[in-house]
Amino acid sequence: MAAEAMTAADLCVCVELGCALITGRAPIDHGGLLPELPDYGLVVYCADNSPAAMVAELVGCLRRDYA
Repeated sequence: MAAEAMTAADLCVCVELGCALITGRAPIDHGGLLPELPDYGLVVYCADNSPAAMVAELVGCLRRDYA
């Protein structure tokens, strides 16, 4: 997965459940706040059989809320 490779290479941060920590990664002590981050890109993957309307709605929400 691209996100795992980018995180492993220290090119990004990602959100994971505490029980899903992978060897070689460490949690960021965030004190309940996000760290200061530069401009970013958001990558979304969906299965080929995902309902098109649901995917379009999600993408619309992301564009609206993160533009």
